[in-house]
Amino acid sequence: MKILERQRIREEKIKIKEEAIKAKEIQAQKIREEKEAERQERSRLKEIERQKRADEEQKIREAARKLKYEEEKLRETEERLRQLEIDRQQEIERQLLTEQAEQREKEEELRLKEEKIKAAEKEKLLKEKEQREKEEEARKEEEKRKRYVDIAKVD
Repeated sequence: MKILERQRIREEKIKIKEEAIKAKEIQAQKIREEKEAERQERSRLKEIERQKRADEEQKIREAARKLKYEEEKLRETEERLRQLEIDRQQEIERQLLTEQAEQREKEEELRLKEEKIKAAEKEKLLKEKEQREKEEEARKEEEKRKRYVDIAKVD
């Protein structure tokens, strides 16, 4: 019976040791699982952080593209405004040249009219002078004729 009891005690001790080993294994498994969970959590956090950085970098790239696009649009608008201003200045210059040409043409027409009027007045004065000269000559002829007639009457 002592043998059986010893065997039972031994079996109990073995059982206790096995349970202790199992408990240690379970504890070790829990620790491993906890470490794995921590590692996975760190990995997940790193991935989240990496994704955040990637998202921020993408936002920065998009903002840079948008800024570049806006700058290009602004340059195009400024260039259109410059071209419009150049076109407007050229149009003003064309109008000014046209107006100056019209003004010179009108001045030339006025000068020609004045010359025509002066020529007509000169011709009129010349005709009047000729008429007066003719009338003077006719009067002198008439006086000569009267003198000859008077002289002839006196004789």
